[in-house]
Amino acid sequence: MDFLLVNHTFTGNSHAIHFSNLDRDLLDTISVKLQEFYNATVKKSKEGTFYVDCPKTISHFMIIESQILHWFNEAGFELKHLGTSQFHNFLIFERKG
Repeated sequence: MDFLLVNHTFTGNSHAIHFSNLDRDLLDTISVKLQEFYNATVKKSKEGTFYVDCPKTISHFMIIESQILHWFNEAGFELKHLGTSQFHNFLIFERKG
């Protein structure tokens, strides 16, 4: 696994965050961290999509994405590309080194 793709779609306090090419351990770690850090309700699909409902005080999508960036950086990945539209962002990470 040399790269990761994160698709993030958001409306209000609801977020759908899909992780492509993410190993199971890191997927489980991110799920737990989202729940703990945001006091969020997280539902996981088999395909790797997290449906995240956040308390409205921390619903801003950039807060979630900056935290995901931090967690992936800790796991040995760096951000290579960020694409954006009105209600959808995607981030591409690559393994460091």
